[in-house]
Amino acid sequence: MVWRWGDLRGSELLGGFSGNRIACLVYRGDYPMGPAIRGMRPESVAMARELLAHHQHMCDSRNGRIPHRDECTITYGDLCSRAGVPFLTRNPGPFLLEIARWCQINGWPPINALAVNGETRVPGYNYDVAPGCDLLQWPRDVDAVIACQLYPRDV
Repeated sequence: MVWRWGDLRGSELLGGFSGNRIACLVYRGDYPMGPAIRGMRPESVAMARELLAHHQHMCDSRNGRIPHRDECTITYGDLCSRAGVPFLTRNPGPFLLEIARWCQINGWPPINALAVNGETRVPGYNYDVAPGCDLLQWPRDVDAVIACQLYPRDV
């Protein structure tokens, strides 16, 4: 395994923060991608798939322009509807927590950071409960997610 520090211009962001720029720890080599972690519920898998598709479509920075977080977030209502679980709109937290755990296990920023309350445009107060998530650091988390290009195409 080879790890090195890079910056936002690097193609693989795993997280971290340094001054005005996002710093990242880049891993060169094989990293775990593939099936969802054991115990991840079907609703979580469906939501993770939609978050991955949303990230690929809305957070693409290959043209050299890094999109602003407002362009990349998705409301709980839209996420749950697109994932086929509209009945979870009022309480997506337990499922987003499983997605955060999956990201943490794989060394990725928490892609659940893209999911926000439709009125406040920030995650709910239970965001802090998810592994690797801190509501006070949410702007940093979502910026790291936007810049990350390590996510797989599917769960």
